[in-house]
Amino acid sequence: MKKRKSETVFKCDYCGSITSYFVATAEYKHFCLEQVPGYPASKDCMTDYLQDLKNKTPTIPLPNTIYKSDFYS
Repeated sequence: MKKRKSETVFKCDYCGSITSYFVATAEYKHFCLEQVPGYPASKDCMTDYLQDLKNKTPTIPLPNTIYKSDFYS
């Protein structure tokens, strides 16, 4: 009798799909990574997630900057 092989699947923290091809970060977030060796990735949610974080504007103004509020207008 053959022993069954287990397969690990995770839900992607970026797109929400369930996949067995994933990348994990130090913050225990899992992202899809579908790639054929030798070719660029066809789906790479971690890169998209990092680009979204980079493009977000900070909610707290940076120190030593002038912050204009609509309250005083």
